[in-house]
Amino acid sequence: AYLVCSGTGTTVADAFRLAAAVAAERTGIAVAVDRIASPDGLSAIEFRDFVGTWDALAGATGWRPVTSLRAGIEKTAESFLAAAGGRV
Repeated sequence: AYLVCSGTGTTVADAFRLAAAVAAERTGIAVAVDRIASPDGLSAIEFRDFVGTWDALAGATGWRPVTSLRAGIEKTAESFLAAAGGRV
């Protein structure tokens, strides 16, 4: 098994805030990101940090990450807007 990742840690909250910022930049529509409390009953492992490494995949295939998280979100937003004919 191989991990396809950047090797850079990003919180889920930061990823959502970045996606909201890119959406607002592309559409002119502000997007609110609300934080809610975690549900009761989660196990301790669900609160851990993990940053993957792509070393094994690179060793087997030569693959390296070349797209940043922001660039990937921007490309995704552009694709969605193109599919919608530029309408939001």
